[in-house]
Amino acid sequence: MLLLSSLELRYDVHRTTSWGYKRNGTFDGMVGALRHGMADIGAAPCFFRSDRAENVNYISEVWMSRHSFIFRHPRHTGGYYTIYTRPLSAVVWLCTIALIVVTAMVTWIMLKMQGSRVKGQDASLSLAGLAIWGAVCQQYMFIRQETTSVKLATFVIFVYALTVNQYYNATLVSSLLMEQPRNIKTLKDLLDSDLKVGADDIAYNMDYFKRTTDPVAMELYRRKIHTSTQYNFFKSEEGMALVKKGGFALHVDTAIAFPIIKETFKEREICDTQLVQMYPLQKCGVVIRKKSPYKEHITFGIRKMYEAGLLRRIKADIDVSMPECAHTVDLSVFRVSIREFSMPLMILTFGIVLSWGIFVVEVLVSRILMKRRRTTFMH
Repeated sequence: MLLLSSLELRYDVHRTTSWGYKRNGTFDGMVGALRHGMADIGAAPCFFRSDRAENVNYISEVWMSRHSFIFRHPRHTGGYYTIYTRPLSAVVWLCTIALIVVTAMVTWIMLKMQGSRVKGQDASLSLAGLAIWGAVCQQYMFIRQETTSVKLATFVIFVYALTVNQYYNATLVSSLLMEQPRNIKTLKDLLDSDLKVGADDIAYNMDYFKRTTDPVAMELYRRKIHTSTQYNFFKSEEGMALVKKGGFALHVDTAIAFPIIKETFKEREICDTQLVQMYPLQKCGVVIRKKSPYKEHITFGIRKMYEAGLLRRIKADIDVSMPECAHTVDLSVFRVSIREFSMPLMILTFGIVLSWGIFVVEVLVSRILMKRRRTTFMH
């Protein structure tokens, strides 16, 4: 509009539904209006595309559009259980489990030999296993230690448990407090992550997913954006509110997203923000209808705006940069969320349910056996 005013041209503005996409073999929106002679000049720049160039004339590039998936990078990208398995490698875990099993077997054999001399003493494998497990968890379980061999085995397992626990606990706490490396850097990483994914509810996003041949983008669309149960296209403000909460990635124009981040995100949330591009930067240009008599005037006007620095000024006002992370001290870093704490709760719930189930089975079996004994005695 500023360009037309500077050229002292009178104009009427007509609003269209989109920039122009092919529907049933013909273009709709702004490109369609130019193609059918309903308009002379496109008031909004649109992406450079070969199919559009066949129907309209591109005058000059005036904008560089950047679209990215924006999300708060999760502190732990693996499953919630990996928080507790991460301190030790797979080999160390296998060695630890094997040592517990071997020690339990050795303790059981010692208790059996000790029980042969002491009547009424429990020398079962379950007792030996619980005793060794209690030592590993630093929770003592009383067993009668009549022989020196049992005492020595108990002492050794407690020393071993103390050493492993010191290293395990220190590594676990430090992993919760330290800033984790950001390993979601590509579209494939985003597809394989636990993040939910959506896109800005705008025509070019839907058109891209319909036309793309990128297998990763197609799979991302099928699995996380448009499925049988969800249709994750949101308005910019609604989608960025989901990004702010965490666990959600939104594909949106950065010129729209960055001002929202600057106004609504806290310092910690800004520092967590990560960008992943699905396609390169898109050039946008001014379009006019074919054989337009205004071509020279529009071209000359745009060049004058470039020379005067007006387009750079407009771009600086609209296309703001991503707010910088100040790395200030934030107490929220030291809080453990329910995600980190969910694994112990699940184990506790599973143990309670399992113990109650076994208790019910034991009661039923006991009653059945008692009933059979009474029947046999009466006979």
